[in-house]
Amino acid sequence: MIKVTDEDFEVYESVREHGQWNMFDQEARRATGLDKDTYIAIIRHYNELAKKYEEEDKPWVLTCTD
Repeated sequence: MIKVTDEDFEVYESVREHGQWNMFDQEARRATGLDKDTYIAIIRHYNELAKKYEEEDKPWVLTCTD
């Protein structure tokens, strides 16, 4: 499997959130600057990558109880 870094996923997400292209369009891939294999790996494993990188970006939540 191709290694998809946090940075790769962030680039993909920024283009996706921009909303200018359908993410299956070659123009969307070009806009990310990612190579074809990495781009396809992100599409194929989007849900698991989103979960992985969203969990890593969550700040610590501090709670206290009385």
